[in-house]
Amino acid sequence: FFGKIEIKPQKTAPSAKLPLPPFIYVHVLEGKIVLSRLGAQVVLKPGDCHMIPGEGEYELYIPDLLKTAASLFITHPSFLVS
Repeated sequence: FFGKIEIKPQKTAPSAKLPLPPFIYVHVLEGKIVLSRLGAQVVLKPGDCHMIPGEGEYELYIPDLLKTAASLFITHPSFLVS
């Protein structure tokens, strides 16, 4: 478990400033988060979750003009992924 991450409106959090375990499970608590990885984008809303490899480059962007977004970052054990 890494903890709760909050990102301000219209800001980006690149992977260089975030934890880099083998796998990360992202669970959105509030706001909307656009996850970009390998040229693809996934829009995550409250209650959504997504697992990504933590070793590659990715970024989280908050498209909302006024609302902060928050999510939980959780380590995902690599032995559960085939």
